[in-house]
Amino acid sequence: MALAVIGHYDSSCSVAGGNVYKANAIPAITPASVDVKVTLDNDWYFRNVNNSHLQGRFFANYFNVFTGPETKISIVYEKSAYGSSLARALIQACKELNIDVKYMEGFPLDEDMQDMILQDIVDDGLASLEDPGIIFLSTHASSGAALVKLIRDAGIRNLLGGPDSFASKTFHEGFRPYPLEKLYPGYYSNQVFVFSSLLFDSANENTQKFKDAYEDKYKETPLSYAAYAYDAAMLIAQALKNGAIQGKNDSVTDDRKKIRDYLAGLSSIDYAVEGVTGFNYFDENGDVRKEINIGLYKSSTLISTFNQLRSIHHLNEISDVEKAIEEGDILNIDGRYMYKNKVVKTGVKFNGINNIDINSLTCELDFNLWFRYQGRVEVEDIVFENAVEPIRLGKPVIEKINAQDVYRLYKVRGKFKVDFFSNRYAFGQHVLGIRFHHRTLTRNKLIFVPDIVGMGMIRGSSSVEKMKEEKVISPVEGSTIRSVRFFENTFEDAVQGRPEYLNLLHGFVEHSAFNAQIRIKKDSFILRGLIPFEHSKFIVLITFIIILLSFFAPKRRDIRRHARCIWFFQIIIVFILLLSGEVFIINSLVDEVNSYHLKLLNRTFGMLYWIASAFLLCRAVNCFAWMPLEDRTGRKIPIFLRRFVRFIIYLLAMIGIIAFVFGQKVTSLLATSGVFAMVIGLAVQINISNVFSGIAINMERPFRLGDWIEIGEMEDGEVIDITWRATRVKTRDGCVLSIPNSTASESVIKNYHYPDDIYELWFPVYVDPVRPPEQVERILLDAAFSVDIILKEPCPIARLNGGLNEWAAKYYLIVCVKDRAKKNTHNDIIWKSILTHLHSAGISPARRQEIHLFQGCSKITEAGYPEISNENIASFVKNHSEEDIQNDGDEKPG
Repeated sequence: MALAVIGHYDSSCSVAGGNVYKANAIPAITPASVDVKVTLDNDWYFRNVNNSHLQGRFFANYFNVFTGPETKISIVYEKSAYGSSLARALIQACKELNIDVKYMEGFPLDEDMQDMILQDIVDDGLASLEDPGIIFLSTHASSGAALVKLIRDAGIRNLLGGPDSFASKTFHEGFRPYPLEKLYPGYYSNQVFVFSSLLFDSANENTQKFKDAYEDKYKETPLSYAAYAYDAAMLIAQALKNGAIQGKNDSVTDDRKKIRDYLAGLSSIDYAVEGVTGFNYFDENGDVRKEINIGLYKSSTLISTFNQLRSIHHLNEISDVEKAIEEGDILNIDGRYMYKNKVVKTGVKFNGINNIDINSLTCELDFNLWFRYQGRVEVEDIVFENAVEPIRLGKPVIEKINAQDVYRLYKVRGKFKVDFFSNRYAFGQHVLGIRFHHRTLTRNKLIFVPDIVGMGMIRGSSSVEKMKEEKVISPVEGSTIRSVRFFENTFEDAVQGRPEYLNLLHGFVEHSAFNAQIRIKKDSFILRGLIPFEHSKFIVLITFIIILLSFFAPKRRDIRRHARCIWFFQIIIVFILLLSGEVFIINSLVDEVNSYHLKLLNRTFGMLYWIASAFLLCRAVNCFAWMPLEDRTGRKIPIFLRRFVRFIIYLLAMIGIIAFVFGQKVTSLLATSGVFAMVIGLAVQINISNVFSGIAINMERPFRLGDWIEIGEMEDGEVIDITWRATRVKTRDGCVLSIPNSTASESVIKNYHYPDDIYELWFPVYVDPVRPPEQVERILLDAAFSVDIILKEPCPIARLNGGLNEWAAKYYLIVCVKDRAKKNTHNDIIWKSILTHLHSAGISPARRQEIHLFQGCSKITEAGYPEISNENIASFVKNHSEEDIQNDGDEKPG
């Protein structure tokens, strides 16, 4: 179900449709139909474009004011709702103003006969008159173009006038097929006056933004109707927003009435909604009353004339109305008080842009400034709002005065503020240029408009490319021009007690301000600001949800193995979130906050980029180092180590923020940090060495928990714990050795459990040399094979490996067993088997016997034995080897 209608274009359609909308109580706004009948006696139909009655009467009054009482006029109109209503209003106004109507003729809309009818009107009507005066064509664009061609071909060079339908692409492109138009662009349309509520050359900043956005999207200049339709949609949107609309099927009737009541409530300028075509408010008939601009075609481009009329919305703001009327400052036209407004065509050509200082936000500009206008205007009395120091224009470099206009060109050079304008923020970009207003003349009396003809902008040529070719910005500056804009807006100046402005309701007086803006960008590739604002909100929402899911995902065991892929995905999403979030937040607040807060937001996001990078780097260390290490070792990484690495990463990020976000030198900071790091490093040198050695041990894994190892000269034991600082080994006597990891990593490590838990035992056996070696070896092997704990593979070995000495032959029994923890038990069992088998063969182990003589005994112990002195013990050790003293089996002797 429809809540409201925007349309229609043709007045006849709107009149017919209006009956339907009225019967069904559907509110409607037309942005194009100008016939009075559209909204007459229809409380549900509104119009946000001036109706034909207002346009026709304004045309008569305008020429009556600026051409005098001898004004003559001829009228040709088409017999349609649009053309007839406009002609009637014009004729009525001419009668009231005593304007001489020299000729008036209408023609039917007959496609088959139209060319012949129009030719007769020109040949038999207009051409037959000695002076038809100003010829007004009350037609649609296509019929108007055909009439204009016939009139010009007939040699009639009088001024031509047309309604707002002539301010269209259909009208000025209707002449393109003709040879004279191709040879001399504007041959037919030049000197054709058009009355329209919207002329882009004199439009304000909001209208210029609409025009730029429209051209960016559709690649063509918008018609005036597009702007009216935009405002109509805006009004409906405001009604939906402020009218407590429910939007349900059973509330359609109430919702429609709420929309209609909201529109009807916009009953005066005080309640108006400002759009791109001006203030939108409606009278008792649902009609809008907007400013009507008078344009003139020049080289197929519609530009403002030098004289305009501007409405006075609050007459009580004028301190002395009667005096103002007597002096001609204001006029009473058709019951409306209006100002006579001078239009000054203003042009700028930048010659050079130098010494761009982003820190102080200043630059030096060298440019030519010119004005074209009619009458007497002190154009040189202007104030450059963004000049660092006051600038006076002085005498013009060139001055030309003729019957049509006055031309003055000035040479200007000075220092100006950068980013002075209220533009939407874009990272890495800055806006240069000038903004000035007249010192004394208000906007009601004078308006500066861009001289699009004089600046060569009528052929679609790019100002940006021209300035690049002319090298307006020196390559030394390291910046390039992104866009150039010229437009007029309003400067509000405080009244400051001036008597003539004391009645102003708002306490300030408005001046017309001319703006020439150049947006520049550093010659470098920057991602920030690339995401379009219109897509940023959606991207922020989607990426934020994805990030939440991705950060919680690695905690689940089933996808932990994909942590690295998730990390790469997080990098992309996080930076897309930051890029889109920056565009969305800053552009949403750009009209609410000043430039200082925008720069603060810029720095905030700069810091967020560094912090996010540090955060993602910490996660990379976790994904690529800590998690694999924990999976391999089965133990957690020390909190100290995690925090230490995290601290280093965030410290580097902080230094980056100081250096690149705040633009501060970090040389002294780095030096101080280096000294501090050196002091801390020396203090925890041993701990750091142990931790990194622990990392190496856990990565290389020379031993594992449960392994029996021997580190350096320390006794062997079982590994019971491996921390990041030390390795704990439990010895056979139950003691626990805590060995620093740095010591362990630098020592020779014997692992009795790698590659398996099989290890060798060597048993030295001393036998009398008279025994045959084969017999002794066989007995030893029999002893080995009789013990179950000895492995058959590798096979036991018995050999005369020790050779002979003065008292015995030394044999070795070499066996392999498992489980180093039972070494003592294995030794006991195997020694018993060896002795048993030797005794069974009648062989006793050889023993070394030595006789030591002592010269007396100084002391006898209570047991009756002589006391042995330390010298006796030393002599015994000196004359006996370690092998003679210890008879236990052991691994292969070194």
